[in-house]
Amino acid sequence: MAKQRMRQSRQERDDIAAMLAKRDQLDRDQQQQRQREEAAFARYAHAQLRVTEIERERADAIADLDLRREQVMTDAREQLDAVTADQCAVLVELHVDGRGRRSAEDLAALFELPVKRVRAMLKRARAAEPAGQDSATPAPEVPARAGGEPGGAATPAPAKDAAPAIDSEHGMERPPAPSIPGPAVQSVGD
Repeated sequence: MAKQRMRQSRQERDDIAAMLAKRDQLDRDQQQQRQREEAAFARYAHAQLRVTEIERERADAIADLDLRREQVMTDAREQLDAVTADQCAVLVELHVDGRGRRSAEDLAALFELPVKRVRAMLKRARAAEPAGQDSATPAPEVPARAGGEPGGAATPAPAKDAAPAIDSEHGMERPPAPSIPGPAVQSVGD
């Protein structure tokens, strides 16, 4: 019996030692797992900081690009306005130049533009004229279109102190162009 007890006692010790060894191995495995998790947490936290930095940099870059875009748009608009003003001035010069005039329809045909656009450009140029010009000079108007189409203007009465000129389109008398380029009084049709 003593041998049997000793055998049980040795078996018990061996079992306990095996369990302790397994527990120690599990503890080491858990410790390694914890270290791996802590390293992963640190990498994740670092990546999250980078995400925040990148998003902030992106927002700043987009804001800078938006400002740059607005500046480019403003500069282009100003340049286009200046060039368009030059075009409008040319149209007005051709429309009323003292040696005769071109109707809005003629100008539209010459420059391959819609008549409505030519009229709008003439109107814009007249609106931009300096205030010191003679406002008593009547505005020349485009002869009325055949059939009374909308958009046509009535033919103005001849000027009192000028010899009438012949409108080549309609064979009618019309006043000579004023000596100052561009009329100060706007007509409805132009």
